[in-house]
Amino acid sequence: MLKKIVAQIDTFFQAFNLILVIISFSLTVLLIIITTRRRFLIDATISTVFTIGFVLTFLFLLSVFVISICGYALKKTKINLTIVILNVKYIIVNSVLFLFLLGICIICNVYYIQINDLAVEKLQDSIKLYYGINFENRYNRYVTRIIDEMQYRLHCCGARSEGGWMDYRESKWFKYYGANDNNLYINRPYRIDENYVYVPSTCCSIDPLFRYIDKKMCQTLQIAPPGSPTGGMNPALNNMGCVEATYEFMSKYNYVFLILTIMFLIYLMSATCGGFMKNIGVKND
Repeated sequence: MLKKIVAQIDTFFQAFNLILVIISFSLTVLLIIITTRRRFLIDATISTVFTIGFVLTFLFLLSVFVISICGYALKKTKINLTIVILNVKYIIVNSVLFLFLLGICIICNVYYIQINDLAVEKLQDSIKLYYGINFENRYNRYVTRIIDEMQYRLHCCGARSEGGWMDYRESKWFKYYGANDNNLYINRPYRIDENYVYVPSTCCSIDPLFRYIDKKMCQTLQIAPPGSPTGGMNPALNNMGCVEATYEFMSKYNYVFLILTIMFLIYLMSATCGGFMKNIGVKND
């Protein structure tokens, strides 16, 4: 009876390891894609550290699966080396995983403000230097497309938490195409041509049917944002900054991170219990 229980636990443990390997691989690929597509938002060093961290996690989980299979095969041949392999595997891999997760949690909590400020700074620099200009440059096209997509989907504008639309005032895009003194009709200062705007169209609010509420009011209003930093709110303009909007979007799906954390905790516990039961099984053989 004990051998059957051990065998069932062993089978479950192997399957659970395989599932974790698949999940870890998926997260690794996803993180690489995200950091590649958002590399202008965060510092390259931070991006690289997080990517390498997930890659190492995947490699550790893969080693868990491979060593488990090898250990299972050795157990079938009744080689006592199995016990040594299992003990080393559980101690090293679980300790590294635990320290890695603990380190990530500490870094994210301690340096949250710095990371947030850095993201705002990087996004502002991208808007000022690369957005909407010199489309013959591939990177400029890339940055413009990503910022437009982010503003449209997250209903945000610019980088700052408040008055993010003001970030465009200091941009090269605004200098060439915006409603500045060089582009306005000098003798008719209150008339604004639709080609000369304060913000791009992706900063404009949309209704549930994905239609602009008032695109012209959003882009050309002078007595309130975006034309004036004071004067009340503009209901046709997205007033939230994109860094804050991204944080809120991630907060809505924090249950995903909670589930992953619970799965890792289950893994750590099952690894310990599995190793104990394997040792019992080998001794009883």
